[in-house]
Amino acid sequence: MSSREDWLNRGFLLQDHPFEPVRDPIHGLDLRAVRVNLSKPLDIFAIQQLEGYFAQVGSVATAVKEISDFLDGEGTSIDTATPPVLLIEGPGGGGRKTLGNFVAHLMKAHCLTPPSFRTLPVTTGHFGRLLLEIRLRLEQHFRQSNGDDTVLKSRDAFIKPEDPDETVLAGLFNSVAQQNLGLPMLVLMVDAVDFRNFDWIRKLHGMLKDLNVALIFLTKDNLVTELFRKALGRGDYTGCAVRLTALTKQDGIALLTQRLKIFRNPGAPSGMATLTPYELAAIQWIFADTRGGDEPRAIKMVLNLCRVAMNRKLAELVQSNTALPAQAGSGMAPIGEQDLREAYAKSLQQTSWGRQV
Repeated sequence: MSSREDWLNRGFLLQDHPFEPVRDPIHGLDLRAVRVNLSKPLDIFAIQQLEGYFAQVGSVATAVKEISDFLDGEGTSIDTATPPVLLIEGPGGGGRKTLGNFVAHLMKAHCLTPPSFRTLPVTTGHFGRLLLEIRLRLEQHFRQSNGDDTVLKSRDAFIKPEDPDETVLAGLFNSVAQQNLGLPMLVLMVDAVDFRNFDWIRKLHGMLKDLNVALIFLTKDNLVTELFRKALGRGDYTGCAVRLTALTKQDGIALLTQRLKIFRNPGAPSGMATLTPYELAAIQWIFADTRGGDEPRAIKMVLNLCRVAMNRKLAELVQSNTALPAQAGSGMAPIGEQDLREAYAKSLQQTSWGRQV
């Protein structure tokens, strides 16, 4: 009986599964060994080889250019100046976390000393608890940088974990900053802020700038972006705000084409359709609305549908005992619209994107 790998190679003309690969064909990286799941935000800061999977299409490409232009204007020693504050707005599943990680990666080239990177999920409306989480991230940063954390730990006895006092932690950060420890920059990604806690941006920058902490804030709230841009105009901080939008049909096709190209067999026919094994009409269906037009889709939705549809097709081929094509890539049914419809129905059992079909 032919295996899943046989069908990927001879049926789909792919070296590996483009959404669940075992090995990166570009760098030979064992993705399972480093625990990389391409269905989750990409940790490009830690694993630079993942940059090839970060498709810069549509609003993502625009955002990368805007942030790159900003960083270029700041020079190559931002870790010796007042750290910047960046804001990334976008819908859920729209790639905010991966872009934030990529931005932290870009900042390496603008620092004299390689920075470190930490993420901070916002799970509370209590500012004191958020500061306590930041204190823990700072401790990790000090340990990684071989810094002296004596002062950082000096007020632990006065901090109540259940109700941390904002003024105690603010005073602690100030005391640590006065030590002038000369540590590398820490890039801290805060996920996420909204209109109700917008003032946290100003307060955190004020408390952390002298600790050489650059901040990347994520948000779904367009009002936060508007307020942030006004703050930039007033000179409250130096930074940049970008806005991600859902993928258009053209963006989605470009995204999928790029991903498949990474895993395409070197011996694939030159005239083969770039979306093979997917039918173009099937990918177009993802973006179709109920009125006969097109509707943008979140990148997470597009990739997940393509992944589920491929897995279902591979399982069907393996279980049916269908013979492999005599000539690789020929004589087999592609992944069509019905396959995508069934993948969508399957995915709805696990999550909801609010799509009407």
